[in-house]
Amino acid sequence: MKFNFVAIFFIILSSLGFAQQKKSKGDILFFEYSYNQAIIEYQKELRETKLSNTQYLNLADSYMKIGNYKKVSGHLRGYLSEGYYYVQISL
Repeated sequence: MKFNFVAIFFIILSSLGFAQQKKSKGDILFFEYSYNQAIIEYQKELRETKLSNTQYLNLADSYMKIGNYKKVSGHLRGYLSEGYYYVQISL
């Protein structure tokens, strides 16, 4: 019984490590409420590689927080064109 508990504990613990994604500089700035700087970093990352779903939404949310609504709609269109259909943005 004790072995089963220990085995299940380590399986759950190891799966949590794989579920975490490394945060980029844009992510860190976004969660520090530095939206202008986060936008700059996300744009740099977008030029180098494809952004994750969460990063696309954070970029759109950053534009919304600073009041640039035209950019919000553009990034949400890009997000939706990638095939991601569930969008939730806090206002």
